[in-house]
Amino acid sequence: PRRLGTTLLAGATIGATQTTVIQSAAALGLYLVTATVLIWGTALAYVVGGDHAQAGIDQARHWVVDHIEAVAFVVALIFGLLFTLQALVELIA
Repeated sequence: PRRLGTTLLAGATIGATQTTVIQSAAALGLYLVTATVLIWGTALAYVVGGDHAQAGIDQARHWVVDHIEAVAFVVALIFGLLFTLQALVELIA
């Protein structure tokens, strides 16, 4: 249910924006690629690497939990820079 809710929220957000069909399709494509890589990448790593991969996945999960504030800051910084860049492009155009 959580992933379905996230998908619906992403779709609603993309649909609510005033973008062209190409921009909406690009945003949808980016969401699909990101979601696919995060889910299938982890599953593929486990299938290929077995228990060794599980240890790496657990280690990565613990690292993210231990550094969640830094991770959140970097993600917010990247989005802020992207939004600023988009605003500047629209302002100049």
